[in-house]
Amino acid sequence: MIASALKKDLLNIGVAVIAVALTASAVTMMFLAGSVRLEVDRLAAANSDATQWSLAQTEVDVLALQIALADAVAQGDASALADVRRKFDILYSRVMTATNARQFAELRLEQGAEEALETLRGFLERRVSDFDGPDPALRSVLPEIQDDVEGLREVARSYSLLGVGFFAPSRTKDAKRSLCCWRASAC
Repeated sequence: MIASALKKDLLNIGVAVIAVALTASAVTMMFLAGSVRLEVDRLAAANSDATQWSLAQTEVDVLALQIALADAVAQGDASALADVRRKFDILYSRVMTATNARQFAELRLEQGAEEALETLRGFLERRVSDFDGPDPALRSVLPEIQDDVEGLREVARSYSLLGVGFFAPSRTKDAKRSLCCWRASAC
């Protein structure tokens, strides 16, 4: 009888230990799931930050080209022309990324976005042969390019602001979702 009671007690203790272990495992899994969700949201926010930064850089790159052009007109030396070419290449790359990257696909469907990109691309395509040509040829058209770039400033700015307005609401939703997930995992 004592052996039977001892077996029953050991069985009850075993069941209790298993129940505690399963409960602890479930709580741990819920905590880890919440942590994973927060990390995914953090990474999504970082991607959103990078996207908005890239959009803002379009305007900055136009301004950098404008400054380099003014310096090249004033100085007229080979190093100033090399800087102008470098700034042009950076802007070219940025605009082509905005034109082709998947992360900007929905933005390009927004009213005004494709028109702005078309204006930027039009300038780049029209002027690429000037920037790829010899120094004397580039130097001779710098004032014309300066005029063209002056007109691009507002286009680049409106495109940047359109993108920030487009991506900011999703960023706000991501932040609210992260807060809700954090609250749920903390309780």
